[in-house]
Amino acid sequence: MVEYGGKQLGMLMILHEITAFIEVSLFVHLFLGGASSIPEYLLKYFAVYTVVNLISNVNGRFKIDQVVVFFYKWPLLMSVAQAIIAIYFGWVI
Repeated sequence: MVEYGGKQLGMLMILHEITAFIEVSLFVHLFLGGASSIPEYLLKYFAVYTVVNLISNVNGRFKIDQVVVFFYKWPLLMSVAQAIIAIYFGWVI
């Protein structure tokens, strides 16, 4: 980023914002059921965008070993529980 300035830096910043918009839009459509109107979509979009920015700004950088330990605890436990529920009870969450 140090070597970029002017037009190149502007293009990188625009690319970052477009990528963030697409990622949050996909999350809203895939995991929050989309939206039936533009105001509903904007409300969901800004809620997700705000939560993601709060989490990324409050937490510092994680080391790889911290992230691996976290993901082996809670998300793995939740995914195994969901698999057991889906297999044995036929419930889809």
